Amino acid sequence: MLSQESRDFLANTGTYLTAKGISEQDIESFLEDAELHLTEGEKRGKSVEDIFGDSPKEYANQLVKEMQVDYKRNLAWLATAIMSILCYWTIPDLLFRNLNEPYTISLIGLIGYPVILLLMIVGGILFLRGTSFQRSMLKKGLLLFGAVILTYLPILIMFLNNWYSFPLYELPQLGRYLIGGVMLLITTIVNVRSLGWIGLLVLGIPIFMIFMVEQIVRVYF
Repeated sequence: MLSQESRDFLANTGTYLTAKGISEQDIESFLEDAELHLTEGEKRGKSVEDIFGDSPKEYANQLVKEMQVDYKRNLAWLATAIMSILCYWTIPDLLFRNLNEPYTISLIGLIGYPVILLLMIVGGILFLRGTSFQRSMLKKGLLLFGAVILTYLPILIMFLNNWYSFPLYELPQLGRYLIGGVMLLITTIVNVRSLGWIGLLVLGIPIFMIFMVEQIVRVYF
């Protein structure tokens, strides 16, 4: 059985290579070979540093230069992330809330949500890269705090919309149903193609949790 140091090295390297967009086949091939080297090395009393050098991150960066980037998979993940996040933000309002009223598109939302979406995707990638090989719990905590803050930025947009409303366009009932239904259908197809049937859970559970939190707030607050 590998030591904790070796297991951490394999986990960190795998996460880092994934965040760099390396193909899954190359990552699995490397991890299998690395595990064999570590197993044999530990039998001879060698550490991770003895086998792969004193800087795991530099070693991982060297691997990135030698491995193939899986652009097709990366684009699929990007599409899944974009559609899922947009779905979480808009589907509840389009299909389930205030159905007797038109859906208002505001200037703040039109500008703010795409900016937040970009920040969340870039921030998620940087978070995975930053926490890999990071031994300082303080730095890990700060990176995690930054990632959590990004997830709450849409709430700021909601408050800004209430405080400074700059409506640009109002969707009628039929329009909101059509747009919401098409978005939900496309997001479902993208998630299932990228993640398999588990993509339905990835899509459905957060939306369900949003409604559960809303109901709890209404009942108790």
